[in-house]
Amino acid sequence: MMPEPEYRTIDLRGQVCPGTLLAALREINNGIAGIREGLQVMVVLTDNRDSCVTIPGAATNMGLKVTVRDEGSYYRMELRDGGFGI
Repeated sequence: MMPEPEYRTIDLRGQVCPGTLLAALREINNGIAGIREGLQVMVVLTDNRDSCVTIPGAATNMGLKVTVRDEGSYYRMELRDGGFGI
């Protein structure tokens, strides 16, 4: 049985693109092994609407599954293994 994944939160609220994308990519690259193994779920918080397009686009290109939820004053993205074996 697989252990529950660890949730790692990156809070990028108050930042704008392209800074949010670059910060998210740095964190994704640092944790990609754990994400791909299903040991980690990366949570990105942002209040920049453009980031809801750029970050999921980049993460999807890396083979990750991304869900975006509007939390009212900010957006919450969860990045998980996409199961593509990349």
